[in-house]
Amino acid sequence: MGLVDSAVAVDPHRNIFFYYRGPVEDTERRAVWDRQLENNTTKALINLLELASPAAGLIPFLKLVGLPPSIVDDASSFLTCLQRVPEAVRQATRKYAVLISPSSAPSQAAGGTGGRPDAFVYSPARAAAILIESKVVTHASRKQLSGHLRAIGWPSNTSWTNTTWEAIFECFQAAALTQATRPLDTFLLRQFLQYLEFTGMAPFNGFSEEDFDFFVTPDKEYASILKAKMDRFGRLVYARLSRALQQSYSEGAHVGRIATKRQGRGIWLAIRKPQHARDPLRHCNFTLELESEGLFMNAVIRDGRHDQSRSPVGVLYGLLTKDSETLRQALNLGPQFFVRVYDRQGLGGHRIMPGSEEWHLRGVLRLDHPMVDVVAFLRRMLEVVNYPGVHVGREIPRWDSILGQPALLVESAAASLESLQPVLVAIGETGKP
Repeated sequence: MGLVDSAVAVDPHRNIFFYYRGPVEDTERRAVWDRQLENNTTKALINLLELASPAAGLIPFLKLVGLPPSIVDDASSFLTCLQRVPEAVRQATRKYAVLISPSSAPSQAAGGTGGRPDAFVYSPARAAAILIESKVVTHASRKQLSGHLRAIGWPSNTSWTNTTWEAIFECFQAAALTQATRPLDTFLLRQFLQYLEFTGMAPFNGFSEEDFDFFVTPDKEYASILKAKMDRFGRLVYARLSRALQQSYSEGAHVGRIATKRQGRGIWLAIRKPQHARDPLRHCNFTLELESEGLFMNAVIRDGRHDQSRSPVGVLYGLLTKDSETLRQALNLGPQFFVRVYDRQGLGGHRIMPGSEEWHLRGVLRLDHPMVDVVAFLRRMLEVVNYPGVHVGREIPRWDSILGQPALLVESAAASLESLQPVLVAIGETGKP
């Protein structure tokens, strides 16, 4: 996690900015939870600005949102407040507004009509005030900002800017490296950066030891943190795929459930093609999977049996039986890649369906073997496993340093999926209805 203290990273409640929350069971409770998260994240930012030295807190923030140097240079005169409007704010002659969102572009449609702003940073001595409106789920709305301005008597043409929580993370990450000269500043900045990672407000920063250890000793609170991280990673990988692959798998990246029990331990994210009911190949896709051993990039072939010739597994078996040159070339991926065959079983004895099944590993073969052995292995496994599922993929083991280098990791994962595409093309071209 970069600057985050790995000794406490797996327990969010040891972070001074984190908070306890109840279960999210319905839409109404989810809305309450989202509002609590929004309030708490704003409070965390304000507490950081108030408690850290100006050099480590207010000055980097004021520079980020583009305030004039004349104001930034007098940061020590600023005060903070949450959800109230001091008289010094109403009387300020230098007025600014900042919208903070998960996205850099404010939405014109989302949000309410105003009311109390989330927070202010203000200086009575400089007659300056900065209104802060933050969002953590939706985008900050210009419509809502207009309502806030009316409510506090500020003109509608008040100067405003927008930024993101990701930009705030990067701002204070830099401050922690260059401006934190006091032990208290270092502690506060690390805790705040950790909090943003825990709540999904930070940019994707790679995978840490704690992410892999989660599957050894699962923690309910950390599950949502890991799921948000996997979602950010998947969206970045999808954005780096070729236009042709994105067009074929146009549903994008979708995070699945976290498995921590007997059906396996891991979290998967699927990059799916359009789910047309009449397409027998609709469940053949790409996945990114995180397990205790490492990160996996897979092409997935599933559904049917080897003796059902029109099913994806039947099509694969037919290509192996015919010794298809197209399939042989697609599988000629090298020693970094593997083929895994699983036995798919329905959860609780129910019908086998995506999202309601267990995958039990039955065999693995690295693709550095002669192709004749790869073909023989796959044919035999498809014959003996009742309802097979096949992964052709690549593993990045948990000790690999690339896992902590987000830009390189995204590029490597995208390149792996591109390399695997010919496998699904071979199945798709043969299996067209």
